[in-house]
Amino acid sequence: MNRRSSPRPFKIALFNWLLLLSIVTVLGFAAAGCVAHKKFVCGSASMSPTINPGQVILTKPFHPRQDILQRYDIVAFHSPVNTQKVWVMRVVALPREQVLISTNALFINGVEAETNQMPQVLIRGNWLTPQLLESGVPRQWSVKKDEVFVVGDNLNTSNDSRFWGPLKLSQIVGVVMKVKGS
Repeated sequence: MNRRSSPRPFKIALFNWLLLLSIVTVLGFAAAGCVAHKKFVCGSASMSPTINPGQVILTKPFHPRQDILQRYDIVAFHSPVNTQKVWVMRVVALPREQVLISTNALFINGVEAETNQMPQVLIRGNWLTPQLLESGVPRQWSVKKDEVFVVGDNLNTSNDSRFWGPLKLSQIVGVVMKVKGS
């Protein structure tokens, strides 16, 4: 039999290609299962009663260019006030949205946020606290394509986007996956 017409090199090449594909697939699944989750301890009451001081928070890493946040996700991020600290808050507005707050309501793009999707703790919240009124901060924000608007579930005490504006996606270190008791 002529060596050039032999199907053997083709079979070897196919076998090698399938073997390489299998190895890459197995390694990919192994890497996905070994995502480096991070743990943080909640240090303030800004997310009470959802997350209380002393509770341990387990987060999944967030990559701004790959991951997409959902409204009401709880995220851990580098504080805009002190970048050495990690804060935890809830996303209420997504990139490219308009935010307006009134005393008892949140408006996204001119429409009051639907309470059937909003976490219960925010429905009865006082969005425009006396502290906000006294501070003179704006009540309306334009969230840029690389930002989100975050608030603490404890609207009366939380130092959040209502005070310092939208949060850069690059400051987010993870999305909260689990909360463990204190």
